[in-house]
Amino acid sequence: MQIKQGDTAFIPLQTLDGPNGSPVAPTVAPAVAEISINGQTGSIPGVLIVTQSDNNGAVMPGYYILQVPTDTLEEHDQVAVQVKATPVSSEKEFVVTFGVEGSAASATGIDSDGAGVFLSAGAVLHRVFTTTLRGAAADADVLPTVQIIRDGAVDGTLSPLVSPLITGSYVLSMTLPAGVADGVSFSAIVTATIGGDVYEESILLGVASSIESDVDEINEHTQPVC
Repeated sequence: MQIKQGDTAFIPLQTLDGPNGSPVAPTVAPAVAEISINGQTGSIPGVLIVTQSDNNGAVMPGYYILQVPTDTLEEHDQVAVQVKATPVSSEKEFVVTFGVEGSAASATGIDSDGAGVFLSAGAVLHRVFTTTLRGAAADADVLPTVQIIRDGAVDGTLSPLVSPLITGSYVLSMTLPAGVADGVSFSAIVTATIGGDVYEESILLGVASSIESDVDEINEHTQPVC
């Protein structure tokens, strides 16, 4: 995963439990245990893990967002953030990694953190995307809209939800249909009006897979905790 220098990385986390990998309110909430920059222990001001709420403002148990500012980092830095939590009875850990690329100082448009992942039928996917105006985080003029693409064709049967997080940041939520065949790919076309101009961005969501987690864990939507 690459983050533009000066942007904030917004990385969804879940605390999961049981054979179906269902999100649960953890016994001990996620916390940052260690930060590594270019292989050396370091620190990044402003790193937070916040709870995620639905459109009515209610906290969603087991859903979190890891926020990592990059304004103190340099281009080409490689960052690893170790997160620990206790979903039920035993402590689990996960390491989130990303690289820092060129400055976003003049960018306007839509960007998404993360890459495509394997998706389980019936599971809820959360993907964060951001909107910027001339390099600064800025809300879209109106709430962005989303079309889901299944294997290259628009799928109007799905109902993606877009919710605001903080200025210029949104989370896309979607439930993968039950019974979807392994290997089916899903992506999203996000459309946002920013500063009076319309922008579109294609975001790869992932590929359907029947492989599921069978232990309690933290899940960053890119790879499971082993």
